[in-house]
Amino acid sequence: MHNKSVAELSRELESGKISSVELTREFLDRIKAEDDQYNSFITVTEDLAMADAKAADEQRAAGNASVWRLNTQADAAISAPTERLIHSLR
Repeated sequence: MHNKSVAELSRELESGKISSVELTREFLDRIKAEDDQYNSFITVTEDLAMADAKAADEQRAAGNASVWRLNTQADAAISAPTERLIHSLR
């Protein structure tokens, strides 16, 4: 999953191919495995991240999920650094 773009992951979440819990676990495991080399994070709030992912999955299952899309230049400006961070953890 770590080699996919934010847009691809968003589509997979929307389609149900992956869950928020699965995605979050994947990236938390990647942070644990790789961050000693990069020292990118001061604090990783794993319990909070997993709780938020579970809540997102519950909202999606109830039909209340909001779909994240790149609609504005501001979204694109935020997304680009996020994608670079994700790709740096490959």
